[in-house]
Amino acid sequence: MAGSHAGTLRVLQAVDTELTADSVEWCPVEGYQHLLACGTYQLRAPRDQ
Repeated sequence: MAGSHAGTLRVLQAVDTELTADSVEWCPVEGYQHLLACGTYQLRAPRDQ
C-alpha cells in the first residue's frame, strides 16, 4: 500500500455481489459519506445470426 495510511486498512464487511464488481465508490455528498456504491456487470454470450 502506498501513502501515509499504509497498513491501516481493515475489512468491515464482505458481500458477494454474485456478478463481477467493476466500480466501487464512496458517496462524496456531505452527510452521506457512509454510503458505498458498487457497480457490477455480466457478460452475455453473442447470439448466433
